[in-house]
Amino acid sequence: MISDIISGLLYGILFSLAAAEFLPDPLGWKNRAILLFSSWIYLVLTRLSGPTAIPVLLLYGLLFVFFRTRLRGISLCCAQAGFFLALVVGRCCFSFLSFFRPVSLFTPLPAAAILLITAPLLKAAGYRLGALFPGKTPDIPGVLAAEVFLFFLSLEAMLLYPSVLAVSAASMAVLAVLSFLLLFRLARLVIQEQKNASESRSLRTLEAYTENLEQANLQLRRFKHDYTNILSTMSDYMEQGNLLGLKSYFQDQILPMSSQMQLSSFDASALSSMQIPEVKSLLISKILSERAKSLKVKIQIASPISWMVMDTGDFCRVLGIYLDNALDGALESEKKELQISLDDTAEGHSLVIINSCNSPSLPLDRIGQESFTTKGSGHGMGLATAAEILKKHPYVYKRTLLKDGYFIQQLDNF
Repeated sequence: MISDIISGLLYGILFSLAAAEFLPDPLGWKNRAILLFSSWIYLVLTRLSGPTAIPVLLLYGLLFVFFRTRLRGISLCCAQAGFFLALVVGRCCFSFLSFFRPVSLFTPLPAAAILLITAPLLKAAGYRLGALFPGKTPDIPGVLAAEVFLFFLSLEAMLLYPSVLAVSAASMAVLAVLSFLLLFRLARLVIQEQKNASESRSLRTLEAYTENLEQANLQLRRFKHDYTNILSTMSDYMEQGNLLGLKSYFQDQILPMSSQMQLSSFDASALSSMQIPEVKSLLISKILSERAKSLKVKIQIASPISWMVMDTGDFCRVLGIYLDNALDGALESEKKELQISLDDTAEGHSLVIINSCNSPSLPLDRIGQESFTTKGSGHGMGLATAAEILKKHPYVYKRTLLKDGYFIQQLDNF
C-alpha cells in the first residue's frame, strides 16, 4: 500500500507538471496543488488497473485546465501537448527499464525514473513555448478542431486495447508528433497575429505623434500671431514707466501662456535614444493619450537602449501597467506630475517612474496583491499581473517607494 501511495504521488506530480508547464496563462500554485492531490488520489485508487484509467485522467486534466485558465482554447491545446509528451517519454522510459529486468509500472523505482527524466523535458519545452504566446490569442477554429479530433482519436486507440500498457510507444509517438505539429502551427499563426497587432499599434502611435506635432505647430502659429501684440503692449508699459503694470501683465498674460505651452506639448526627441520599437511605441502612445494631456510629463533616456535581458513582450506588459497606474495617480493629485527615466547600468537597464499622488501613506507591502486596490472594487489586477510576470524574471529587481508626495516605481537589471 505504501508503494502505491508513493508511486501515485510521483505520477501525480508528473501529471500536474504536464498540465501546467505549457500553459500561456499561468496556473497558480493553489490550482496546481488541487490538480496534484486529486490525480494522486485517483491514481492510488485505480492503480492503472483498467483501460480507462489514463483516458479518464487525461480528460479530467484537460477539463480542469479549460475551466481554470483564462485563455481556454490555447491552454487546452498546450496542456494536451504536455500530456502527450509525458506519456511518450514515460512509455519509452518504462520500455527501456523493462529491457533489463521485468518491472511494474506502478512501483516507486520506475515512477521516480520517469519523473526525473520527463520533468526537465517538460520544463525546457514549456519555457521555449512560453515566449510564443501573447496575452491575447486569436480564435483559430480549424486548429482547435484538429486538436480535439486528435484527442478523441487517442482515447479511442487506448480504449480498444485490453490494457493501457499494451499501447505501443510507436503509436503514442505518432500521436505526440501530430499534436506538436498542430501546436507549432498554432504558434506560427499566433506569431503572425502578434506581428499584425504590433504594426497596428505602430500605426496608431504614428497617428498620435502626428497629431501632437500638428497641435504643437498650431500653438506656435498662434504664439507668432500674438507676438507683435505682446511686444507692443509691453513697449507701451515701458514707455510710460509703468513697471507695476508691466509686471502684472507679465504674470497674468505671458506666464500662463508659457505654462500652457509647456504642459500641452511633448518633446519627442527625448525618445530618440529608445531604439526598441515596441517600447518606444508604448511610451509615445501612453504619453500622448487623452489622460496625459493635463499632466506635466517629463521623460529622460540617458543613453541609447537597443536591447534588454528581459523578454520585450513581458517588459512592455509591466511598463504599460506601471504607466497606467502612474497616470491615474498623477491625475488625482494636485501637482499632476509624471516623470519617466530610463538609464543604462553595468548589469542591465534601470526604469524609474515617478508620479505625484495625494496619499500620504500606502501599505507598500500589499501593493501587487490581487485583493489590494485604492480605486474601489473591480480594480487592483494590474499590479498583481505585473508581479506575476516579474516572478518569471528573478534577476529583475523591483522597488516601490512613497516619498514626499511622490509614488516611485523602479525596475533594475532588466
